[in-house]
Amino acid sequence: MAKKSIKNQVSNISEDSSPIILEDLLEDLSAELLADTTYPTAADLGINEDENVDDADAHDLKLMSFKSSFSASKSGVNLDVPFIHQLWDTPDSFNGYWACGAVSSLMVIAYYKLLPPHIIRVKGFPAYGVYPHQSAYGFYVSEIFNYKGFTFNDSSRTENGTGFGIYGTCLDNHPNGWMTSPYKTKYAPSKRGRGIQSAMEVILPLYIKMDIKAKGKGAVYTEEEFKDLVIPILNSGDPVIVGGNINNPNPKVGHIIVIKGYMFRNGQVYWICNDPFGDMTTGKGYSGKDSMYTWANIRPRWMCRFFS
Repeated sequence: MAKKSIKNQVSNISEDSSPIILEDLLEDLSAELLADTTYPTAADLGINEDENVDDADAHDLKLMSFKSSFSASKSGVNLDVPFIHQLWDTPDSFNGYWACGAVSSLMVIAYYKLLPPHIIRVKGFPAYGVYPHQSAYGFYVSEIFNYKGFTFNDSSRTENGTGFGIYGTCLDNHPNGWMTSPYKTKYAPSKRGRGIQSAMEVILPLYIKMDIKAKGKGAVYTEEEFKDLVIPILNSGDPVIVGGNINNPNPKVGHIIVIKGYMFRNGQVYWICNDPFGDMTTGKGYSGKDSMYTWANIRPRWMCRFFS
C-alpha cells in the first residue's frame, strides 16, 4: 500500500471521533513534574569520578541519574519518551504500516538511552504537513545493525517489501510474534518470530526487567484492572507498551502503542500515549506524541511492563 493511501486511512478513522484537547493540562502537568528537580552528583550515586567508564556504562549512569531524580506528581505522570512515527520517521525505503510494535519497542529503548541516535534524512509526506526532516532513531526499525555482538539482521516482510532491524528480529515473518517469545533462551533463533520479549532482552541491561501480561484470547482488561497494572509502573518512571483494539471497533484489528503517562480529569483517567501511527482521536496523522486516550480508546488486551 502506498504511503499516501495509508495516511488517508488515518484521516478516515478519525472522522467520527471527538477530539480531546488537553494541551493546557499537559503544560501544567509538565511544569509540576519539572519543578524543583535536582540531579544527584556522582558521589550521591556511589560513583568514583576518577574511574573510566565505557559507552554502555555511560548510558547506565544517565539512566541512574534520571531515575533517582524522578518523582510522580499527584496530578499524574508524563514521561519524556521520544516519539517515532512508524511511517514518516523510518527509512523512505521501508513501509512501516505493520511496524507499530517495532517502533513502540524502539521508543522505550530510546527512553532508556540504550541506543545512540543514528541520524537519517527522511522525506516525510508534505501533503499531510510532514516535511523532510532528520530522524534520530528510525534507522533501527528496519536496517541491519549490531549491538554488543548481536546482529539484528533477521528479515520479515512488509506490505510491499522487507524489513530488518528490530522489525525483522521481532517478527521474523510471523505477524503475530509481537506479544510473546516461543523460546525462553536469550538470542535463540526462531522461524516464528521472537516477539518483543526476546528482541528487547538483547538490548535491555540486567537492571531493567520486563514482563508481559495478557488477558486471554479475545478478552480485554477492565478499566480498573488496567489502572492497577499500569499506574504503579508509570509512577516508578517506567513506560508501558500496550496492545489492543486501539480506536478500532473491529476485534481482529490490533495496534500497539506506548503509554508514557496519565492524568485525571473530572474523575476520568486519560492515558498519555505515544501512538506511532498518529493520534487517531484528533486526525493529526503525524502528531502521535502525547495522544490523550481513554480506556475505551485503547481496549487493552496485553501489555509489556518495565521495571528499572
